[in-house]
Amino acid sequence: MHPVLCAWEDDWSEVPICDILIASRSGLVEDLDAALEKIHRHTRLRAYMTQLAGGHFIDPTIASLLGREQPALPDYIYTLNLLHRRGIHPHLDYIEIPSRLAGCATFEEFVDRVVWSLGPLDDAQRDALAVWYRADPERARQGGAPMRWAFIGWTVPS
Repeated sequence: MHPVLCAWEDDWSEVPICDILIASRSGLVEDLDAALEKIHRHTRLRAYMTQLAGGHFIDPTIASLLGREQPALPDYIYTLNLLHRRGIHPHLDYIEIPSRLAGCATFEEFVDRVVWSLGPLDDAQRDALAVWYRADPERARQGGAPMRWAFIGWTVPS
């Protein structure tokens, strides 16, 4: 047995039918209903999926502060609705992890992580970020709000 790494858009003809399928952090696809259909065609017993909960990869407050508001990405609620429509009642749990911006030892390191996530900053944005960072050292250490992932599991219909 070995893991099979496949994109949703790949041809899955070489993917064997398995008892358990795990799709981790891969729910941002153009056609989630088609992805679920692929899961059901290739799985006998159980499927597990982790998906973003809340629709944001970094704290929306920080993005807003920098004028980089982004619409929330589709999240796990859509998956639950698609499964419900198929008569499937999944189990749901959450995995919370520190923000991508957490644990920075310096403001410069924090800026580097923000730039990696949101792109270059101008001087005014950098100044606004500095004010936010210095206003609450504990919040800055945490990098803002944590990330939350939905852990969804279900029995695949036979």
